[in-house]
Amino acid sequence: MLAHESLSLEQMSELYKFLESHAHSMEEIRSEMEGEDLPESYYQVAEDLDLIFTDLAASAAERLRDMRAGPTGPCTG
Repeated sequence: MLAHESLSLEQMSELYKFLESHAHSMEEIRSEMEGEDLPESYYQVAEDLDLIFTDLAASAAERLRDMRAGPTGPCTG
C-alpha cells in the first residue's frame, strides 16, 4: 500500500500518523507486559507487532519525505 502511486500527500500523511500511533501503542503494551507472568509466546507476538508497526511507520515516513520533496528531489537553492 505504501508504494501505491495514487496515494495523495494528505493520504500518506494520515497513513503515517496511523502507523506511528500504533507503533507507539505497541511500545506501551510491551512496557505494560513487562513483569507480568505471561507465556513467552505473548511477549514474542508483542515484540513482532512492535517491529512490524515500527518498520511500517519508518517506511511511511520515508515515502512521505520523498513525496514532499517532489519528483526532482529537495530544493537546494
